[in-house]
Formats: sequence, C-alpha cells, structure tokens
Amino acid sequence: MASYIGIVREVRPLATTIFLLRAVAGMIPAGGSIINPAVNAIQTMIAQKAGEQFRVALFQNTPAAFHNRPNLVQQLTAELQHAFEEQKPNEKNYKP
Repeated sequence: MASYIGIVREVRPLATTIFLLRAVAGMIPAGGSIINPAVNAIQTMIAQKAGEQFRVALFQNTPAAFHNRPNLVQQLTAELQHAFEEQKPNEKNYKP
C-alpha cells in the first residue's frame, strides 16, 4: 500500500463558519521510501463548520505539474520528502 504525506500551507477563515485550507501532497509507492514527483498535488478545500464538526463543501486536487518549471517540481518533491522522513515513526518505538 502506498504512503501519503501532506503539508498544510494555509488555513484561513473566509466567514464565521467557512474556512479555506490550502495544502500540498505527495505519494510514496508501496515498498518504497522516495516521493514519486509525477503524482505530487496541490489541494484546496473549503469547509463549513456546523457546531463542533466541519463538513467539506469543496475539495480540489490539482496535479503539481509546474509545466516547464522543473526546479519547482524538484523543490516541492524535496519539501515533501523531508516532511515524510520527519514523520516516520522512530523504529525503536514503533510497534505495528
């Protein structure tokens, strides 16, 4: 099974009960340890708060292709790889 990593870039209220969340995401193929840059994504979500719960009103997942800008692909991939490595469980303390 693949592993996923996300980085939240921004959470901002648009109104009292409406929030915008911007994030980036990457995928590590099953059995691997390296981000696959071909499937990096830029994500946007609009959520509405109802009581203590949030409900997704809109979710957009856009491929992070950065056409003709390979340096941006490399930059995002490196950032996601770093985040993935930082969140991996400490192997001494990890019990599946």
